[in-house]
Amino acid sequence: MEQAILLGAASASGTVVTIDGIAYNVALVNAAGSLFVAQAAAATTITTGRGTVAAAGTRVQLAANAAKAVRLRALTTNVGNIYFGNVGVTSANGDILAPGEVVPLSIDNLNRIYIDADTAANAVSWTVLN
Repeated sequence: MEQAILLGAASASGTVVTIDGIAYNVALVNAAGSLFVAQAAAATTITTGRGTVAAAGTRVQLAANAAKAVRLRALTTNVGNIYFGNVGVTSANGDILAPGEVVPLSIDNLNRIYIDADTAANAVSWTVLN
């Protein structure tokens, strides 16, 4: 009898299961104890950039970039917090990045992330691995 176990972030190939919006690779273990794992392809490109909130309280969509992983960093020169989330992000519901804080994210495209800020001209730098 085969049993399934869940491993890391999902790749484009192999069996994938989504739980609470997070995709996982599935590894199968057969009766003999052999393990079969779908390997995720390594990132081959790195893209960097910035997203700036021109007016506090006005969310901004980050640039379209296919991704396997993203790192967001609130600039150390920011005067207030950055809030990030989906298209409806606000200072009341977004995840918070204080100046200098970094968050890694597993997401398929950078443009799924929106930012807002306490202060005009606050920004994030981003790194996309794909």
